[in-house]
Amino acid sequence: MELQFYYDSHEREQTELVSNGTLVQLYETFDMDFQHRFGLGSRQEILWGLGYRNIDDKFLGDFTTSLNPIQDTSELFSAFVQDDISFADGEVHLIVGSKFEHNAFTGLEIQPNIRMNWNVTEKYSIWSSISHAVRTPARSTDIRINQRVIAGTPPRLVSIFGNPDIHSEKVTTFELGFRGEPYNNLKYDLAVFYNFYNDLRTFEQGAASVVLTPVPHVLVPIGTQNFMTGETYGLELALDWRAKDWLKLTLAYSFLDMQLHRTSFSTATTAEAAEGESPEQQVSLRSSFDITNNLFFDTWVRYVDELPDQHMNAYITLDTRLAWKPVKGIELSIVGQNHF
Repeated sequence: MELQFYYDSHEREQTELVSNGTLVQLYETFDMDFQHRFGLGSRQEILWGLGYRNIDDKFLGDFTTSLNPIQDTSELFSAFVQDDISFADGEVHLIVGSKFEHNAFTGLEIQPNIRMNWNVTEKYSIWSSISHAVRTPARSTDIRINQRVIAGTPPRLVSIFGNPDIHSEKVTTFELGFRGEPYNNLKYDLAVFYNFYNDLRTFEQGAASVVLTPVPHVLVPIGTQNFMTGETYGLELALDWRAKDWLKLTLAYSFLDMQLHRTSFSTATTAEAAEGESPEQQVSLRSSFDITNNLFFDTWVRYVDELPDQHMNAYITLDTRLAWKPVKGIELSIVGQNHF
């Protein structure tokens, strides 16, 4: 049984780049978390818990960025329960559970999951999971950002507005993995996944209107809506090879494909370009070389695929580290990053 709580007071000042004004954000957070674990018979283990969070915030903005109201209090209530059930003398584990949250923006959110792990042999195992999760709105539902002014008679002001009726973004994930250790010095882990997203946020332009204050201008509003769905699928592979007692190699590879689809209600023609904000392929190779008992040399080579939406080309980078332990408890190191 465990009880944890914390209190945090946070103040941040930053310069508004557009107006050169100063934004001041103040937060006070109180959080309490309770968990209890107990056995139920010889094959089940129950874990459950309760949580509460209170956030007081104040945002002192300027013409460019503002919140209305400038001060607010939000509460988050949560609970969860999961049951870990073992079968076949502990070789198979089935975990079933769910989290329940009630927030100030979208009300009750339910996030269930089910996971299974099967130790096929002493050195090989298979696992799978199905989960549902949400990304809830925050105080940005009350925000206004005056993005730019377009000269003319009258001038046009483009402003982004938060949406107090925005829904949570939702994802349902399916995962399947295989772990193996064919030799004492070689391990690998392969996982494939498919994620389905719903109610993704888009920025939609609304109808322009004439506003007379503080000076006559045409307001072009842009609001947030849940007008996009999407899927991602891919795989991740990790290899861990102890080639020698003094040499360890770790290889990782990941592939990701993202497909986004605007609904028929959306006018945000550039929303689907977010497909190009994540690299499709990444490769990482680490080596740890023990030159002596107290002298070590590490390298890390990475390849990252292009990001078309951000106009970033693919690149390769190399990091190195040379470390020396003259005596027990002291280490001196020299590190080089981004050699290429």
